[in-house]
Amino acid sequence: FSQAFIKKYVRYARRMKPRLSEVATTRIAELYAEIRGANDIASGTLPITPRTLETLIRLATAHAKCRLSSLVEKLDVEKANEVLTFALTNETPVDKDYVPKEPEDEGGDGDDDSDDG
Repeated sequence: FSQAFIKKYVRYARRMKPRLSEVATTRIAELYAEIRGANDIASGTLPITPRTLETLIRLATAHAKCRLSSLVEKLDVEKANEVLTFALTNETPVDKDYVPKEPEDEGGDGDDDSDDG
């Protein structure tokens, strides 16, 4: 993408004011309760406060803006949770659907395995 396109995209995205959907609101409340109840995070050096809840909402809203959506959806909340979890625990979530791509053969090295004789 060109620099001009990125600037235009950012200017447009800043105008977006996504609202929380009912599903997103419910999921944020569930996640906040889970984080508050989790001993491994709560017993660490970072306390889980209402500011954490605000952070989760801001991150979800930012993700919706990046998608140029006027509504914060469950997907946005899940992505926000991934970022917050990494920030609190320094652990990246495991994507169960991720399948690494095989490295592409650049070719041109003359080392093909064909038996042309």
